[in-house]
Amino acid sequence: MARQNTEISFAPNQVAVPDNIQDGLVYFTDVDGNPVWSTEGLCTAYGYEWDEQNQVCRAFIFNPSVDSIGENTTNLVKGGNNEIRANVNNTSISGQNNLLIGNNTSDVVIGNRNQLENKISNSLLIGTFANATANNSFVLGGNNSQNTINEKSGLEEYSDILGERQLTKVLFGNYFEAEGKTNYLWLNNVENSAYPIPKNAVLMFSVRVLGVAVAPLVSAGEFMSFQIEGVTMKKNSGEAPTPIYARTTPLNQSSAIGLNCTAVIYTDANGERFLTISVTNGKGIFVEWVANMEITQLQTKGI
Repeated sequence: MARQNTEISFAPNQVAVPDNIQDGLVYFTDVDGNPVWSTEGLCTAYGYEWDEQNQVCRAFIFNPSVDSIGENTTNLVKGGNNEIRANVNNTSISGQNNLLIGNNTSDVVIGNRNQLENKISNSLLIGTFANATANNSFVLGGNNSQNTINEKSGLEEYSDILGERQLTKVLFGNYFEAEGKTNYLWLNNVENSAYPIPKNAVLMFSVRVLGVAVAPLVSAGEFMSFQIEGVTMKKNSGEAPTPIYARTTPLNQSSAIGLNCTAVIYTDANGERFLTISVTNGKGIFVEWVANMEITQLQTKGI
């Protein structure tokens, strides 16, 4: 059983596209139509599942008695040319030419030419050329194009690019006791999770940080709040982002709870760099932290 997809576009930073699916396995070709070995990165970039044991890319587990994947009836789609890849559930799409990379759950997409990255869920995308890269996010794509969407045959005809002008809102959190040590606030309060900084982009951000004491040594309910304004940039080469230029303003000071609060670059185990916030508790203080980050992004070509 084979299915061909000749109209699929290249995923960002990929040199091959899925050519056909045969017995549940995904086969790839390059721009010239030559076969390309599948890899985990290539497979997941298009929303498929990587079979580590057999080193193959799977669209589904093949059942010889069933010759169709079947439409996922949990999604509500209004509009034409929307591309929904593997394992997308409970999602609503209203618009045209939107792309859901795969493994997405409980999202809402309103507008045209928006993109939801692989494994990003519980997010709201509105506008044109918005690109959601974080769970539980609100993304507004404030882009336009020279012609109406029905007059175009390909992405290259648009005056704007994916994620060029967009506003993103996300939440960070953490809860810990510290002895004057610095700790990170994590995206959605998920450990080791922070906001990815895209290439070719300048990010200007505003953060409101609130810490509330919930344990002895200070009265429960004592709090400290900060306002952070900053900007950073990452070039196309993939080199480290420029230093963060930021200013932190205490809005309500409590020397017992917080000694410092600033925006920082977090580097994960794979060397990838992300945007997050670091805070410092007073000694022996249990504090619940929450931060609302609003990111104004300009992503262009060749910076």
